Amino acid sequence: MNKEELNTKLKYFQDNIEQIGAVVYVRLKGETTPKKIDIKSDDLSSIKKMFVNSLGSEIISKEDVSVVLLSKSDERKNVIYEYDIEVPEYFQCLQDVTSSDDHELFNLQDDNINSVVAMIIELGDEQKQVVLFKTMAQVNIYGRSSFFLKKSSQRFEELKEEFFRISPNFHLLQIDNSLLVLSLDTLEKLFGFQ
Repeated sequence: MNKEELNTKLKYFQDNIEQIGAVVYVRLKGETTPKKIDIKSDDLSSIKKMFVNSLGSEIISKEDVSVVLLSKSDERKNVIYEYDIEVPEYFQCLQDVTSSDDHELFNLQDDNINSVVAMIIELGDEQKQVVLFKTMAQVNIYGRSSFFLKKSSQRFEELKEEFFRISPNFHLLQIDNSLLVLSLDTLEKLFGFQ
């Protein structure tokens, strides 16, 4: 796939932003199957728009970016790598979310928010899907061991619940059975890829 082909595929999501849906999953430490996160529909719509905008700003609008086969990786900048070698089993979760809608829900009582190691965002409709993958650093997971203040009407108050901070960046994307790597550093950290 070249950059122009990738842009064409991704523009579908910009052009159809009102019709496409979004589903967010998490991958927990030690588990291979992603769990679906139950998110209020208004908030899910905002997440969808944030990631569709990110596809535009981080890929489509960047004219100096090229798509290169991962087996030919080098020191170039402004490159998106397309997997042409065996995909690690770790990323099977990306295929899992497109092949089935029947995923276990992340259980707020039983599942530990600190066990989340990755977030998977599926955007699309019946015709086309794109799946985004991002690792979740502990800095993006805020738990009870920290102290946070939130704005109230007149003052700041303690925020006692655990929460995620979701930023628009992502490290990999899967579209039409092609796995693309935006951050070679992520592969190096996860697998020692050289």
